[in-house]
Parts: sequence; structure tokens; C-alpha cells
Amino acid sequence: MSKVTSNIGDVTAAQRGQIIQHILVDGWTTAETAEAYGIAERHVERWVEAYRRRGMSSLREGAAADRSAWRWLRRLRTLTGRILAVLYGGSEARPARTIVLRRGSNDGGPRPDPDRRSLWN
Repeated sequence: MSKVTSNIGDVTAAQRGQIIQHILVDGWTTAETAEAYGIAERHVERWVEAYRRRGMSSLREGAAADRSAWRWLRRLRTLTGRILAVLYGGSEARPARTIVLRRGSNDGGPRPDPDRRSLWN
């Protein structure tokens, strides 16, 4: 069995698959697997949990870590925008105005109201 590098970014999808197989099929513990491959146990636990949730798609290069980091970055950006809008704009930021395109009727029926924000408001 080959040791995986300590740099988690260098672990291929096939190697992650082998690691997960050792735990789920062969009955190894996460500590045994982490020691055998030279990886931190928390990484092995994350990969197994991601595999249980999303299946084979979780084996792609850095899929779970990338999504988690981007999710928190989006939340932080949204929160920062709201705070800045309250501090400098006097009110919370509002969503952009929606333009609704409708086909006009030739029979003189009701025309769309240009002040409406969407079909549902």
C-alpha cells in the first residue's frame, strides 16, 4: 500500500476512493486508515461523511472543501453588504428591480403596470 503525500491537495480521487473503501467495506477505523496513508484523521472523516451524503461525486478534486469555503464566503459577503447598507445607506439593501416582459394584447385588454416589481407582487 502506497503512502499518500501529506499535502491533501495532492490526493487523487482514486486514492480517496481507496481510503473510503477501506473504511466502509473493509471495516478499518478512520484512525487506522489515516495512519496507513499518512493523512490527518479529520480529513479521512470528512471524506467518508461527504461520500455518505453525496456518493461518488464527492470524490472529485476538493469538492467538499471548495463548496464549504465558498458557501461561507457568500454568507460573509451578504452579511457585510447588509451591515454596510444599514450603516451608510440608512436602510437595509433591497433586491434589484425585476423587469417583467409580457406580450401586449391586441384586443384592448389590460396592459401591464410598469410600477409592479414582478408577476407576484
